[in-house]
Amino acid sequence: MTPKPIEERLLKIGNAYRNAVRRLGHAPKDFQELKPSLEGDATEDLLRSPNDGETLVVIWGVDYDRLPPRPDNPYVVAAYEKKGLGGKRYVLRFPLGVKAMTDEQWKKAVFPPGYTPPP
Repeated sequence: MTPKPIEERLLKIGNAYRNAVRRLGHAPKDFQELKPSLEGDATEDLLRSPNDGETLVVIWGVDYDRLPPRPDNPYVVAAYEKKGLGGKRYVLRFPLGVKAMTDEQWKKAVFPPGYTPPP
């Protein structure tokens, strides 16, 4: 099955984020710190969802590989669509992966310590 454009976009951000942590020695704090770790076209348009046209929300400044493991749910949200499409929003999670979440799944998602998602 061919990945959707939003899935490809989020995975590209996730891979670049992980590479930026290794390159910088700390988690990127913004797109400018992420940019050198992106392959190919590295414009801020990458941070726009092709589904809802909104800017993707990236939770900057978190080294996801250093978060303590959670046995109940190992996945931590790193980036997401603000609105999504058709009742689902695509979410980048670490360990690296993308998931389309319903509102119900969104309410149960795990976020980095200190981050409060919008309702």
